Amino acid sequence: MTLLLASLLTASAQDLDEAVGQAPEAVDLSGAVFSGDAIINGSEYSEDEYPMAGAMLMSITIPNLGGISSFACSSTLIAPDVVLIAAHCVDKDFLEQSITGGVIDLDSLGAEILFYWSRQADLSDYNGSSFTGDVPPDAIEVTATASHPDFDFDQINSLGGLGVNDNNDIALMFLSEAVEDVPHAYLPTADEATQLEEGSIVEIVGWGYQQPHSGQPSGPFAIKVGGESVIGELGDYEFQVGPEEDDARKCNGDSGGPTFMDVETNASDSLRVIGVTSHAYDTTLCATKGGVDTRVDAFLEWIDDEMTGACDDGTRVWCDGETGIIEAPTPVSNNNSGDDDKNGRAGCSAVAASSGALIAGLSLLVSVSRRRRDG
Repeated sequence: MTLLLASLLTASAQDLDEAVGQAPEAVDLSGAVFSGDAIINGSEYSEDEYPMAGAMLMSITIPNLGGISSFACSSTLIAPDVVLIAAHCVDKDFLEQSITGGVIDLDSLGAEILFYWSRQADLSDYNGSSFTGDVPPDAIEVTATASHPDFDFDQINSLGGLGVNDNNDIALMFLSEAVEDVPHAYLPTADEATQLEEGSIVEIVGWGYQQPHSGQPSGPFAIKVGGESVIGELGDYEFQVGPEEDDARKCNGDSGGPTFMDVETNASDSLRVIGVTSHAYDTTLCATKGGVDTRVDAFLEWIDDEMTGACDDGTRVWCDGETGIIEAPTPVSNNNSGDDDKNGRAGCSAVAASSGALIAGLSLLVSVSRRRRDG
C-alpha cells in the first residue's frame, strides 16, 4: 500500500506541492507499514475454508492524481451485513500514519476513502505493488463503521500498547448488501468464554505477510492463509497467540483478522470467533513470538448495542429477527449424536437457521478440521 501510494503521490509533484506545501520527495514512507493479518507457519486456504473470514480493501481517490485499491486488513462476517474488525483498521490517524507516514493530511488532498469487503482468497492483484482502481468482483461496499469509543491510536502506536494490554481495538463495519449465501461466524457467550485459557488450541486466518518482516512484504502477501495455534498468554481484554517460534502466529497487529476456537456447548455449532488481531506482542515484530488479539467476549455488550442501534437508525440492511448478536442455534432434535451434528455443518447457509445445520464449526483435530472448514 505504501509503495503504491508513494508512486501515486509522486506522480504529480506540482499538484502535491500545491496541496501540502512540500515536495513529495521530502515524504519519508519507508517506515509506514500497512499490512494484513500476518499468518506465519500457516497454509494457504480457499474461500470455502472458514468462509466467514474476509478481507477489507481500501479504495483511495485523490483529485488530479488518480485512484488506487489495495488490500488493507483481514476481518470476520458475524451477521449477513456486519463485519468484525480492529478499530485501527478504520481509524483516520492510523490510515494517515500507514499510508503517508503521518506527514500528509489526506483531507488536504481531497482524498476520498472507501472500504470494501471481499472473500476472495487470492488478492495478490491488490497487494499495493501496482495501480488499480478496481475492486474484486465479489467486493461489497462498507456504508458505515463503528469503533469502540475508548480506542486510542496513540496508545496502541506506543510501547505502552504492547504486551497483553487493554487497547479497546475493536470495530464493526456495516455492509451495503447482505451476504446470505455463506455462513457467518458466531461470537462466544459470556459462559462459553470462561473456557478460554492459556494453552487452548485455536485456528487463525488472514491475508497478510507470511514471514516476520519490517517495511514492505518480501514474500507472498494478500493471500488467504491459516493455521492451528495456541493461546500463549491470556488477559482480561487481550490474549497472545503463538508463543513459540514454530507456532502458526500472527504479526504486527494491524489486521483485524479472526482467531477461532471450538467450545463445549449445547448449540449445534461449536465454532466461535474469540479474537480480533490487534498488535505485536513486543518490539521484535513477531520474529519469534506471535501477536496479540482483542478478546471478543470482553466487548459483547458494546457489539450488541452497536448492531441493534444500527438496525434502529436504518444503517443496516439486514435486521431480520435478531438485530443484535446472533446466537448459535440449538439443535432441532436431541436425537442426533455429536458426530451427526458435526457432519451436518457442511453446505448450509447461516441464514437458514431453522435447519440447525450451519457450516461454521470445525474440530481442531487434523482429520476433522478439513471437513468442518469446508463450505
